Amino acid sequence: MDVRLVAVNGGAHAEQMLAVHETTATHAYAHIFSEPFPSTDVLARWAKHEGPVVLAVRRGDVIGFAAATGDLLEALYVLPSEVGAGLGTALLDAIGPVTRLWVLSENQSGREFYERRGWRLGGVAQGASDAGGVTELLYVR
Repeated sequence: MDVRLVAVNGGAHAEQMLAVHETTATHAYAHIFSEPFPSTDVLARWAKHEGPVVLAVRRGDVIGFAAATGDLLEALYVLPSEVGAGLGTALLDAIGPVTRLWVLSENQSGREFYERRGWRLGGVAQGASDAGGVTELLYVR
């Protein structure tokens, strides 16, 4: 794998994070959301993010990232063309000691990814507002 993992300040790389987030979410969540991707809101979210961020970079291009706040994994996105090469696991390991995350209930592949890595269902938040009213599941490890 010719990929470098780079710890950065999230706000400084918000546009690159947005590009990966949008591409990945549009692909992975097409069966969940029908409305357009909220690019402006997501860009603002990453621009103000103050927790750790790890970027996966290949030849200068960001192909994935993980972001956390405290012990909460806020995001783990890998471009669809890069899935299956171990990059998600590498990012998860590199982001630090996270013990909680929220996963969309209908994101079966995401849930399976975390479960294979020892995460377990810890609770449900019905219609979480930051997920567009879709049910999110709390995972813990």
